[in-house]
Amino acid sequence: MGHPPTLKDRLLLQVRRIQFIADWLDFRWARQESRKLNEEYKTKVDEAKKSGDREKYDELQFQWSGESDQVWHSVFARQSEQLTARARKYGVKVPSLPQTYNCTEDWTLSQFTGDWFLSDETKQRLNLAIRTEKRQSYDELRKWATAIFAGLAFVLGVLALVVKAKQPDPCPKNYYRSDSGECLFALQKPSTPQQRQPTPLNATPPNKPSPSTIKP
Repeated sequence: MGHPPTLKDRLLLQVRRIQFIADWLDFRWARQESRKLNEEYKTKVDEAKKSGDREKYDELQFQWSGESDQVWHSVFARQSEQLTARARKYGVKVPSLPQTYNCTEDWTLSQFTGDWFLSDETKQRLNLAIRTEKRQSYDELRKWATAIFAGLAFVLGVLALVVKAKQPDPCPKNYYRSDSGECLFALQKPSTPQQRQPTPLNATPPNKPSPSTIKP
C-alpha cells in the first residue's frame, strides 16, 4: 500500500490546477532534472573520451540525450501549444501538424511522450511574427485613441462656446450694460467725470479790490 498524501502533496495538487503555476513547476522540475543528468553523465563521457573508448562514449551520449529528451519533451510540447495559441490570437499563420508520424522542419514528434512540439527555428519565426503584429496593433490603437481625444476636445470646445453664448445678462430688465461693464437704466445717461473748462486766452481776469478800498 502506498503512503497517504501529505499536506504538502494536497496543497501542490490544488495549486497545479492553475495552469501558469503548473507550467512554471514543470519547467522548474525539468531544469533541476537536467542539471542532475549533466552532473551524472558529464564525468562519464569525459572519461570515456579520454580513454579512447569510442563505443562507450557513443553509448553514454545516446543515454544522456534520451534521458534529457524524456525530461524536456513534455515541457516543449506545452510551450508549443501556448505559442501556437498566441500566434492564432494575433492572426499569425501556424504550420499545420503532420498527418503522418514523420517529422517536418516545423514539427518534431517525441519518441518518449508521443507529443508534437515546434522546432527551434519555427518558434523563433512565430515569436518574431507575433511581436510584429503586436506592435502594429498598438500603433493602430494609439491612432484611434488620438483621434477620439481630438474629437472629444473639439466637442467640448463647441459646447463651451454654446453655453457661454446662452448665458443670461445679469442686468435686470430695462437696464443695459455700459462699456465699463456697469448696469445702467435705459433712460439714464452714463455718468462722465466733469472736465475743467479751459480759460480763453483773451478773457479778462476778474477785478480784484485794491487794498486802499478795503474798509477796516
